[in-house]
Amino acid sequence: MAAEFGIARRTARKVINALLDEGLIYTVKNIGTFAADPAIGRPPDQITPQDDPDEGDEPSAQPQ
Repeated sequence: MAAEFGIARRTARKVINALLDEGLIYTVKNIGTFAADPAIGRPPDQITPQDDPDEGDEPSAQPQ
C-alpha cells in the first residue's frame, strides 16, 4: 500500500491504526484487514439483531 500511494510504510501503518481505532476497519489474524459495517462500525461477526434499527418495527402502512 505504501508503494502504491507513494508514502512511507510508517505513515501507512499510522493510517491503518487510526482506522482501526475509529472502528472503520478490523483485522482477522492471519487472514487480513477488512472494512467494518459503516452503519455500526463493527465486524460482521460481531453484529447482532439488536444492532438493526429496523428490527422488530411494525409496518408503517396496514395492508387494505
